[in-house]
Amino acid sequence: MVAPPIWRFPLSPVKAAHMAYLIAKNRVTSLLAMLGIYFVSMPSKGVGMPRFRARRRAAVPTAKALHAQMSEALAAGDKETLRRVCRPEFFRILAGAIDSRPRGQRAEWELVRYKDKMRYPRLADFRAMYQQGASGKGTDMTLMKQAVVSISSVQRIARYDGGAKIPGSEREQHMLEHIVLQAEVSDKTFEAGPWKIWGTVPEMSFERIVEDDMLGREMLKRPS
Repeated sequence: MVAPPIWRFPLSPVKAAHMAYLIAKNRVTSLLAMLGIYFVSMPSKGVGMPRFRARRRAAVPTAKALHAQMSEALAAGDKETLRRVCRPEFFRILAGAIDSRPRGQRAEWELVRYKDKMRYPRLADFRAMYQQGASGKGTDMTLMKQAVVSISSVQRIARYDGGAKIPGSEREQHMLEHIVLQAEVSDKTFEAGPWKIWGTVPEMSFERIVEDDMLGREMLKRPS
C-alpha cells in the first residue's frame, strides 16, 4: 500500500476518517503477519531467538541502487543486468520493451538529482507474507519480504540512432516512483535472498483502498 499524504485525503470528513481507519487497519494486519513470521522462525515452538530478520533499513539504499541499475540497463538494452535486478515477470515486460525498439536505436539515462529530500526517498510499505507460487496451487506458497520505496528524482534521457543523438530526443523530467522490491525467504533457514524489483505501483486513492479492503474480506470468507 502506498498511502497518499494527508492533504490528498478526501475532502469529506467521513471519507477521510474511513480512509485513515483502513490505512491503520492495513498497517496492523501487516505487523501481525510479520510477528507471525518471527514466531514460526523460532527454533522450537516459539522458543528461542527468531531466525528471520526483516532488515528494513537496507530497503531504501538497496532500492536506490537497483533503481539506477535498472534504469541504465533499460536505456542501454542490457538484458543481463535487468535479469539480475528484476523479478522474472517484470524482466519479461522490460525485455519486450527493448525488443520493440527500432533496430540500431538505444538510449542513455542519467540520474540528475534526487528531489524533495525532506520526504524522499522513504519506505512507504514493508511486509513479510506467504505468496502463491508460480503453479497457482494453494499448497505452493513462497515466503517473501516486500518493500515499497518512494523515490523522487530528476532524470535525463536521450535517444541515439547508431552513434548519433536523435535531434530533440533529450529531455529532463521529474519522476515520483514507488518501487516494489521483493526477496524470497527460505522457509527452512529463514535466510532471505537478494532484493529484486517487482515493478512499480501508483499511490492509492480512497476508492482503491476501499476496494482492496472489500476484496480482502471476501477472500477471508472463502472456504479453505
